[in-house]
Amino acid sequence: MMKLNELVLCILITISNLCVNASDDTTTYKYPEIHHRNWTRSEKLDQNGILNLQWYIRDSEVIFNVILNSRGFVAIGFPYPNTQIKGFDVVLAWVNDKTGKANILDCHGTSSKFEEKVIVRDDTQNYILENEGYQNLTHTILTFKRSFSTCDPRDVPFTADTMKMFWAYGEKDVTQLDRMSFKAKGSRPIYLLNPSSTKPKDTSVFQWDVAMKEVKITQDVGSVYWCKIFEAPKHPKEHIIGFEPILSRDKDTKRQFVHHMTLFECKFSAKHFDPDAISKNSEDLKKWSKSNGIECGSTLYSNGNWDSCVTPVATYSYGGSSHFLPEHVGIPFTESFYMLEIHYVNPNKKNFLDHSGFRVHYVNEMRQFDAGIMINGVSVSDTQFIPPKQPTFRNIGICGPSCTENVFPEEGINIVSVSVHTHVAGRNVKLSHIRAGKEVTRIIDDNHYSHNYQEIRQLENETKVLPGDFMVLECSYNTEGLDKPTLGGYSLHEEMCLSIITYYPKTELVGCYSMVPVKEFFEYFNVRAFHGVTMTDVENIIIYGLDTVQLNRSLLSSDSALSNEIRSSIDEEQEYYQNSILTRLIISDPVEFHDRTFMTHIKQLPWDDQSFTQKFEIVMSTGSYMLFCRTANKSISIPQEIIKYPNFTELKDTKTSSCPHYIYQELLSSSSNSQTLNFTVILYSLIILKILF
Repeated sequence: MMKLNELVLCILITISNLCVNASDDTTTYKYPEIHHRNWTRSEKLDQNGILNLQWYIRDSEVIFNVILNSRGFVAIGFPYPNTQIKGFDVVLAWVNDKTGKANILDCHGTSSKFEEKVIVRDDTQNYILENEGYQNLTHTILTFKRSFSTCDPRDVPFTADTMKMFWAYGEKDVTQLDRMSFKAKGSRPIYLLNPSSTKPKDTSVFQWDVAMKEVKITQDVGSVYWCKIFEAPKHPKEHIIGFEPILSRDKDTKRQFVHHMTLFECKFSAKHFDPDAISKNSEDLKKWSKSNGIECGSTLYSNGNWDSCVTPVATYSYGGSSHFLPEHVGIPFTESFYMLEIHYVNPNKKNFLDHSGFRVHYVNEMRQFDAGIMINGVSVSDTQFIPPKQPTFRNIGICGPSCTENVFPEEGINIVSVSVHTHVAGRNVKLSHIRAGKEVTRIIDDNHYSHNYQEIRQLENETKVLPGDFMVLECSYNTEGLDKPTLGGYSLHEEMCLSIITYYPKTELVGCYSMVPVKEFFEYFNVRAFHGVTMTDVENIIIYGLDTVQLNRSLLSSDSALSNEIRSSIDEEQEYYQNSILTRLIISDPVEFHDRTFMTHIKQLPWDDQSFTQKFEIVMSTGSYMLFCRTANKSISIPQEIIKYPNFTELKDTKTSSCPHYIYQELLSSSSNSQTLNFTVILYSLIILKILF
């Protein structure tokens, strides 16, 4: 007997087809064959280069071109984005070996596993051949298209989100679906609708390899940040036009150890430092350039050494690839010294030697505009907080007028590309541009973000940000599998929420961050004071990283008075949270919380209660924020500022579809009672049918 939700889906399929047919007054047009097209995007889907995919956008369609080193068939698929609905959308295409005729089938899978046996044909054919296809003795080439949205419940809408793509190929033509066999298959994340970042073919492009030299990571190190100084080739001002990662891999597993890396230029401003200090810094950097590097933050480098190397010129995060700038912009390549910072992760605790880094591409023919890179978002600190057991919880980073008014030129800046960086719990990311109380642009809006695919996104349209505007970054996290709170930090079990923005014209701004003010942070948890330390002391440690030795003495001077329970709690929490100050603060006020650590207190809160958690998120996200502006060489002194979360009118969500089954899926994902929902949808469907007929 047919289940209720199956009946609902059948009704919706019927309505979708009726709606499409009722509005379809177009005539059939056969596009000419495509030869020697410069395809916008190109990806090698398998490691051996047997299956290659090319595509470009035309109006509201995606035109695909597959090149298969075989005379068999190809399968390209996309899993349904709503995890409550199992299955996938897939297209099968081949050229008949006997007739030479191209064939294409619009299909879907009835299981979440990408397997031949679960593939069945759709009732409606929405993948359409673009030309007749081609096959010779060794290769098959096919071109086909599909609209972004088809209103077919079996088709996955093409969006600007991170999409997961299935791929497969077989060595024989498809004669019967139940006899089809994959020779190889795989999956990968992809930005389907973003423009490409194309490597120029100009032979006048120079290369500079900036890579570590036998950095030894031992099996007792799970995570470490490593920094090395490099002396650049001597040259007049030139432009960096792109960069690509150089990644060492484990010889057995082929896995990389680099989680992310950044190349910084090192520069002292003559306006703000005396000649002797500049000369001493240059001598230090030259000396350190001859070493293999040190752990980032080490006291072997002076504060001046670290402070001079803060301007990013190249970035890479896990899952990314090469990135090349648009033809009208280039990053100035002028300084003598650069610093490479790499975050290594070693979850399997192996010994290895690493030689990772960047291949920097530069030209001596200057482009029209100098470009810069700045990092925006949530300042990495203990006040970045995500409770456990949550399907979704937001952190927000604000870049406000205190930065944009003081640093941006009168005509503003133009953003050309963005990447967003979180760790494992990141799920959704959104970067909004706010002006005069209105959201002007949703620069990034990805509801299916993957921390394993942190590719730099080239924007289809540049975004102009004027002095006084806001940029608001929102990261949503899933911690359903965790039983402990997550804090901001640099290791993978901690979290980040950062956007790396490439823009022009270049300014002195290299970082624009915010954090929850320290006092307000503790007030959110109804905590007002701690034993042996003032709130100002705590604030200075969290914000400025001041020495915690004196704090430890104050907290633990009366160690004998601490209960065994508190000592045990401190030891356990310090091991997991890597000596976070929150594990060492012992509450004195209010009295009902006294003699427990702050971390113990927040772990005991009712995070299983969704009503409590949602109210907490609203209070925290719409509260106060402390804003920081970081400029190169401290060239512009901008004081910190505390503001309330800006009120603004959000843009209408353009992703929402009017297709009945899309509405149903959205309701299904947010409804706790599917039976009530199904009866509601049946009633809704009957009303639509009455309107149509």
